[in-house]
Amino acid sequence: MSGDETGYCFDTVFAVPPTATSVVVAPGAVRDLGALMSTRIAGRHAVIISDEAVFGLHGPVLQTNLDTHGFKTDVIVIPPGEEAKTAVVLEMLWQRLSDLGTQRSSVIISFGGGSTSDVAGLAAGTYMRGLDSVTVPTTFLAQVDAALGAKTAINFSNYKNLIGVYKAPLFVLADTELLSTLPKAAFMSGVAEVAKAALLKGGSFLEWLCAQAQELVARRSPEALREAVRRAVEFKLAVVETDPLDEGHRFILNYGHSLGHALEAVLPSGSLSHGQAVVEGMRFAAQCAPEGLAALQDHLFSRLGLEPSLMMTADASRKTDTEPSRKTDAEPSHEADAEHKPDSEPAGGHDPAQATPQIRIDDAFIKALVAAMLHDKKNRGSEQSLVVLDAPGSPRLLTLTVPELTRALSRFLQMSADTKALQE
Repeated sequence: MSGDETGYCFDTVFAVPPTATSVVVAPGAVRDLGALMSTRIAGRHAVIISDEAVFGLHGPVLQTNLDTHGFKTDVIVIPPGEEAKTAVVLEMLWQRLSDLGTQRSSVIISFGGGSTSDVAGLAAGTYMRGLDSVTVPTTFLAQVDAALGAKTAINFSNYKNLIGVYKAPLFVLADTELLSTLPKAAFMSGVAEVAKAALLKGGSFLEWLCAQAQELVARRSPEALREAVRRAVEFKLAVVETDPLDEGHRFILNYGHSLGHALEAVLPSGSLSHGQAVVEGMRFAAQCAPEGLAALQDHLFSRLGLEPSLMMTADASRKTDTEPSRKTDAEPSHEADAEHKPDSEPAGGHDPAQATPQIRIDDAFIKALVAAMLHDKKNRGSEQSLVVLDAPGSPRLLTLTVPELTRALSRFLQMSADTKALQE
């Protein structure tokens, strides 16, 4: 890693093409893209893949910079969020790349959140058997997690990330200035992932996050944002380098996601943001960990404004007449691809960070959660693999049978209901 008072550059090696990736974390990094690409890319044709909202806000700066450095640019607009991760959109990208005369010397630039990097990366990894690519993540969640690790994918047959390849970009440019326009829900999803990384790493990372919580969340201080992204990137790259193909140690990154994704699948769409769901998943995992961890974790969450999002009630309605809205695996849902708008104008007119879904605790709901959790592709056989912490910085895998998982979920949900009753 190299760095100064303005930014950092991590040079990492993946066991997948093109192996060498540079991850730049700095405010204004988008304005350096043309110069960086000139040093490693022989061709001068760049295809930018982005959604309309992101490109409308930040695209002109990116395109002007590339033009200045002699790149001919084309733009392909895709739907926002999970709508982009379909075979239809992927086929459209292949067709547009063909229509634009894309050659092996061309470069694909993913410009958006995690869903954009997923489908754009897959297009780059498959068109002409693989083109060079660059990722410019524009959401907090994508900068600290989703755009890292060389995974690309689309959803298929109601399962998330079922079709994909490992394809590392030449560069990942995390421009922390782009985070200033994120709505609250999207921003807090990134905060939740930073908290996850700090708990998994422990030590100075966790101490820093506790001390700088107000600077990061309440003020969105440029210095705190840059440092949060830097520390999260450094942590994830260290994990991925030891297990690039997700065959062992990388499982720890699933902390909080087993129940988190199950909640996203079972609850009506939009009930929880990705960050809220993962926080609930981490709370559940802490209940299964040694005594004392839950209190420490709750203290961190409280400082970061990651309050409990589930309110259990005996009379609330729940989706029972339809299948879960989408199946789950261990990958982020990237709902934070939401349109960039100030907090006063949440994307789509609805800010999930303000929602408190009410849930009726009954056997049917618990059974639905168990079924969704068992769809996690990291499971082996009919048992649930759950990442827990013995202490900050000490993760391990806990295996639960279906009856054990059912009892643990029932206990967790009842505790949430009891907490609500006390608050009232």
